[in-house]
Amino acid sequence: MRNIGFTNGGGATLLAKNNKELDNIAVLNYNSSMKNYSFKRGFTLAEVLITLGIIGVVAALAIPTLVSKYQEKVLVNKAKKGYAILMQALERYNSDNYSANSYSYLFKANESDVDVLSKLVSYMRVEKICERYTDAPCGGSYPVKNTKPKNNGQGFNSADGVWGARAVLNDGMIIGLQNQNEKTTSCGYDYTYPTKDENGNPITATGTTYQCGRIWIDTNGIDGPNRYGSDVFAFTVKQQTIVPSLTDCDINYVITEGKIVPYIDYVVGGEYVE
Repeated sequence: MRNIGFTNGGGATLLAKNNKELDNIAVLNYNSSMKNYSFKRGFTLAEVLITLGIIGVVAALAIPTLVSKYQEKVLVNKAKKGYAILMQALERYNSDNYSANSYSYLFKANESDVDVLSKLVSYMRVEKICERYTDAPCGGSYPVKNTKPKNNGQGFNSADGVWGARAVLNDGMIIGLQNQNEKTTSCGYDYTYPTKDENGNPITATGTTYQCGRIWIDTNGIDGPNRYGSDVFAFTVKQQTIVPSLTDCDINYVITEGKIVPYIDYVVGGEYVE
């Protein structure tokens, strides 16, 4: 019989003279070959569940932060856009009416709020104009929170609002305007206040505030958060400049810092706590 040769896993050659030896050599060769393979144990159910639990905890911690940052970015972008729309409209009106050095031409003495607003928003894409802030088509009356709780004088948290005549733009932004000008050659209005004379007797005195009026922008309409420094901004219009009405909701902070103004949240009408 002819010898038959096999090479085992170690490289040695084995010779078989008959079928029985051939079977033995095959078994040896198989066992030797299997030593070259390594087997890895799979994950147990407990290990999988623990891993999923860790992933869930991390997600629960991270997702709210990511959502909050995204929402803040949306508000910041809307604030920048809304401010640009307002300032461009004011500049275009003054340019078209040759009144670049004075806002008193737009805020004419004793004109109604809606008349002044209509002139301003003619340079914007407007859906509707309302004579009063309470008119439902323009959002109706809704509270605007301050950046921190303020006492309404009765021990409860107060709120502000978007006052005067209103306009709603095609992107949902709301603009409110009050014309406060009573002067014909400049901007200003007179007011009275109680005081005392030199003898200590109570009297009523008269003062003058030199401003044309006020403008509000609510960059996302009646949608929340409806808070100064986040989506609502107020401006005082003087004869030759426009300034933020409230120092704690300055839109310049939002533009330069890329963040909404820091705030302390509270419940409108809730008990005021210092």
